[in-house]
Amino acid sequence: MDETAKKKLKVRVMMQAMLYGLREVAKEDAGVQGQFRGWDRTIQYTVAPDGPHMHIVVADGEVTVTPGVNDKVRRRSSSPISTPRSRSSRESSTVKRPSCRGRSSSPATSPTP
Repeated sequence: MDETAKKKLKVRVMMQAMLYGLREVAKEDAGVQGQFRGWDRTIQYTVAPDGPHMHIVVADGEVTVTPGVNDKVRRRSSSPISTPRSRSSRESSTVKRPSCRGRSSSPATSPTP
């Protein structure tokens, strides 16, 4: 199996775990059920450029997970995260990111559990 195939497999497994996990949590968690109450939505998850693709349908408080593309979902252009923008576009929209000062991920400075 080549590296691209390995990456696609990893992404597909992670996507399935996330979406099927959401479905199971929605069955048991009253807070999540409250958030979904009244929803009638289909949410498409797609990894550009060629998948994997999955979508969830939330209707009457129930979540259904389906592999593949849902043709009824209104398509947006590519995410600004994955699509390079022109220089003028980048200059006009500045995104402030949270600061991570005071935190370190190096083992030498991280607290021991």
